[in-house]
Amino acid sequence: MGEQEPDCSQLRIRTQLSTPNISVLATVSVGDVLDVSLASAQGPIQVITATGQVAGAIVSREQARLINCISNGFTYQAEVLEIDGGNCKIFISAI
Repeated sequence: MGEQEPDCSQLRIRTQLSTPNISVLATVSVGDVLDVSLASAQGPIQVITATGQVAGAIVSREQARLINCISNGFTYQAEVLEIDGGNCKIFISAI
């Protein structure tokens, strides 16, 4: 029997922002916690700053599960792990 997928409350994703907004990333620091939300029911999944600006999108092999979990009422946050110019690594977890 294969490994069972974690439920939505246990879903954790370490990834890099796709299509980062460089001007928004300039206002973000390592350790900041950003909101994760859907732009529409099918995505994309966006990472939003506390001021409501889109920092970038999330593309991950777990993307379909994350969309499903958000659509089912789970809320996620993205902690900024590293920023290097336009590259931004994040850790997504349920809150």
